[in-house]
Amino acid sequence: MLEKLADNRDSKKLNITTISVVFIAYIAILSCKTTIPVLYGGYAVLMGLLFVRILFWDNCRIIIPSYTKRLFLFVGYCAASGIWAYDSSLTSVQIPLLLACAFLVAFVGDYVIKKNAAEIVLWCIAICGLALSVYVVYEYGGFSAFYTQATLQSGSLEAQRLGADVNNTNVIGLQCVFSTVILIYYAVVRGKKYCYLLMLMPFITAMATGSRKAILLLAVGLVMLAYYKLTSKSSGDSKQLAKVYFGIIAVVVGLVILFSMDITQTAVDRILKGFGWGEYDGGMDSTTQMRYNMITNGLEHFWQYPYLGWGLGNSRMVNVIYLGFNSYSHNDFVELLVNGGAFGFVLYYGLIFKIIKHHIYFYKKNKSDSVVFISFTVLIMLLVSNIACVTYYGSISTFIYFILWITVLETRKRAEKNEVSSESSEQTDK
Repeated sequence: MLEKLADNRDSKKLNITTISVVFIAYIAILSCKTTIPVLYGGYAVLMGLLFVRILFWDNCRIIIPSYTKRLFLFVGYCAASGIWAYDSSLTSVQIPLLLACAFLVAFVGDYVIKKNAAEIVLWCIAICGLALSVYVVYEYGGFSAFYTQATLQSGSLEAQRLGADVNNTNVIGLQCVFSTVILIYYAVVRGKKYCYLLMLMPFITAMATGSRKAILLLAVGLVMLAYYKLTSKSSGDSKQLAKVYFGIIAVVVGLVILFSMDITQTAVDRILKGFGWGEYDGGMDSTTQMRYNMITNGLEHFWQYPYLGWGLGNSRMVNVIYLGFNSYSHNDFVELLVNGGAFGFVLYYGLIFKIIKHHIYFYKKNKSDSVVFISFTVLIMLLVSNIACVTYYGSISTFIYFILWITVLETRKRAEKNEVSSESSEQTDK
């Protein structure tokens, strides 16, 4: 009887887990089509379901790791910045989504930790990117038509980029490239060969967007996966050295081949043009120059309010006043310095530093734990992308990554604590 009740309880939990994952998939895939009422309505439903689960099946207990607490502290600071913000209306627009995402991290993170199933978040990111790529390809008339357009090098570089009819091309490129790297991880490291086939669609879609960030992040992800594959198993000093040496050559050759493919040509050309290299000799293009100006402008005027900042979302005012156009900084580090000041920067990137430190600790402790490494890879990819985009607010995907990092680390911390408790008990018995 008790076993049957336990099975029923697990079944109910599984149902709510499924609902949570489907909802995460929903906001990740269809954010380009989502209206605000539907978005917040979905959040309200999810929070209600998870609250019912906590109330009736977990005796009102919820796991709030220290990482999540610090994330809420940062979100609270962002909300409070509306008090001293240069334009408080810009802050108030951003706060609802930021709060909703923080609660998403708390409630879904609690559930994933209790289920000890951090990998479900990895699969969610991978499947969402795959589904998004299928949707984009469908919108452009199917795979054949999409690939033909993506490899047809005619017109301006901006005209060659695909995906703008669905969403921001850079957003699509980034979501698809994270999916690609995770699917390659499952294929190469975990031996799930069917993932080679699954990764083709998000890979092609990411490259077709012509996103410079996407191709850079793909290279970063592949190099990190190659490093893990080459160093995870030692087989003697000489053999290991030869393996790493030839592995590095293989990675370099693979990247050269990757950058030479027709599907990657638009992104590669945009990188060359952006910095005035190769056939595009002549200095930065206008887009790169504008981004550079916003970064230098932000760093310069950060010093006007160095401690508390201009207020969440108010980098736009800095650019309006001093550059004459309304735009955010296109650099997460500068954006946070301007909006949140030194205090906000330390709150947020202090948390990121702590997450990095603990990933490295658990990886060194158990180098065969590939889930920790791929979680760390996602973290490094996001930090690299932050050089050319803003992810700390207005980005649902970032908070899904927080769920991944927090649940991976928290489950390892709890397992380590149990190990220590078991060892102490054994010594006491002796």
